[in-house]
Amino acid sequence: MKLDKRKLIILLFPLLILLVFEYPYYCFNSSIIISLLIIYSIYFILLSILKKVKIAVLLMGILIFFMQIINIGKIHFIGDPLYMTDIFYTGDMSEILNLIKDDLGNTVLILLPKILIILLIVILIIVFSYKINIIVKNNKKRITIFSISFIIMLFLFLPISFSNKFILKIFYSDDSYLNKITIDSGDDYYKTYGHLSGMYGNLLETRVFEPDNYDRDNITKIVQNSKKESDNTFRKPNIIVIFSESFFDISKIDEVKFDKDITSNYHRLKEVGLSFEMIAPFYGGMSANVEYEFLTGGSTNYYSSSYVPYMELYNSDKYYNAPSIISELRNNDYYTKIVAYYSPKLYNCGRVYKYMGVDDVDFITDVDDKYIKGQYVSDKYVVDNIISELENKKDGSLFYMTMTMQSHMPYLISKYDNYDIDIVSSSLDSKYNDSLKSYAQGIYDADMELGRLYDYINTLDEDTIIVFYGDHLPYLEAFNYMDYFNTSDEKTNILRKYNTESLIVANFDISSLKKENLKYLDADLLSSYIINHMNIVVSDYYRWLYSTRNIIGASNRYITIDQDDYIHYTNKLSGKQSELNNLRRNVQYRYFHDIK
Repeated sequence: MKLDKRKLIILLFPLLILLVFEYPYYCFNSSIIISLLIIYSIYFILLSILKKVKIAVLLMGILIFFMQIINIGKIHFIGDPLYMTDIFYTGDMSEILNLIKDDLGNTVLILLPKILIILLIVILIIVFSYKINIIVKNNKKRITIFSISFIIMLFLFLPISFSNKFILKIFYSDDSYLNKITIDSGDDYYKTYGHLSGMYGNLLETRVFEPDNYDRDNITKIVQNSKKESDNTFRKPNIIVIFSESFFDISKIDEVKFDKDITSNYHRLKEVGLSFEMIAPFYGGMSANVEYEFLTGGSTNYYSSSYVPYMELYNSDKYYNAPSIISELRNNDYYTKIVAYYSPKLYNCGRVYKYMGVDDVDFITDVDDKYIKGQYVSDKYVVDNIISELENKKDGSLFYMTMTMQSHMPYLISKYDNYDIDIVSSSLDSKYNDSLKSYAQGIYDADMELGRLYDYINTLDEDTIIVFYGDHLPYLEAFNYMDYFNTSDEKTNILRKYNTESLIVANFDISSLKKENLKYLDADLLSSYIINHMNIVVSDYYRWLYSTRNIIGASNRYITIDQDDYIHYTNKLSGKQSELNNLRRNVQYRYFHDIK
């Protein structure tokens, strides 16, 4: 029996395209079956419709090439690869490009060799297909291969609990993954499962299904039995929340010394206020997930690394009933306002704030150049707006939250015309020192404005508190070469990669709360901590969240740290921590997914 060379050639092209797409995550374990099923199904669907192999290969080649460019670029900017769920950001593309435009030209030059190599290989595959010029004319065969391929794609991609869980169990629960407990990014996930199959596995993990042994009535009873444990130290103050872009106390790093204390006000205010160590859910970006945790008390630990609740949860009117600190405060006669320096389309924020019931939202996207510093609106302008709001506020208590932008990437030495700080000693190359100096100038300015705002609220007669916290560490290549982030202990390395801080200061005495001796408190518990120390009515949900603070203080999908400074791998928790982790998963499903 002779081999049909034409059939072999037809089968060869998707394999060649897959090899191009797998760069740089070649991995040949059982999950490669998923990659083959996806690539061949797409190929045969195109072939059955278009008839010509060369057209099917051309379209797939173009698609793979552009996906690789986006993947390489995304890794360069934030250290995380392309996900299938990134398609949700297509509407935000202009805003995303605006955030990286200053570094775009330099990035293209750096990545050009990789891009050209991928382009050349794709062109060679396309040229090969054009020379072969195979056409599938048999309609019966075309219908058959279309039907089989389409059914396979439906089975793989439809959000069906049984099939999705089955695939995850069979192809994504092997020993190589379970033993690699230090996985802390999508990049590591792809290295474990391959590129295409990794993207697919991550997609399945973004789907939220009812937890095992979930009992809605029982969860509701557990939450309702919570009691308010705290005092009323915070009384009923104005609450000013500053979500400081990429704020990190850089003085923790000994390998680089500056000519002055970059965070002098922050250090001063830690002594007079309350400070907590936090663990961010993401490194180098995804600010919306930190905001989600603070505003709702929900944890992104129970979602995949690419899951953005703002984009994937808030899509129906039932979310008017979802918990948030906004609804808590409005139920206690607070006026609530959020000021953002980006468009309402980014992360779907406009719709999310509507569901939360924020009284007033300002999306400030067009400001005079005199208020811009280093490409973005300055921290000084942000604080000026806060002060103006406080000076002109009406009677009653105010909740005001704002997000800063000045310290957003890119971190280029050309970002600022003038610098107030300088590096006096460093173990790093000059290019890394330049990026660190650019970043540090933003932190220095944020710190100066924090001090100015604190001094201002001390002139007010009304009780006022400031809640200040960083969303995540910046993605800086320099960190890869610092001993601070590369110790001999893996858990410590992960902790430092995600460790940010929060600060609460007031214009009245809150020192009694230091007796609680809470060192770790994540964004998801920070809001419940605040309102449980206020003289207001607090819902069952937020009372219950507050009651968990001593068991799991700070955590993300990768590590958990308790109040005794012991670091655990989150997927290896045991005892009370494991029980609480599972209970929180169920509570979160009840209040954010099983909403009636």
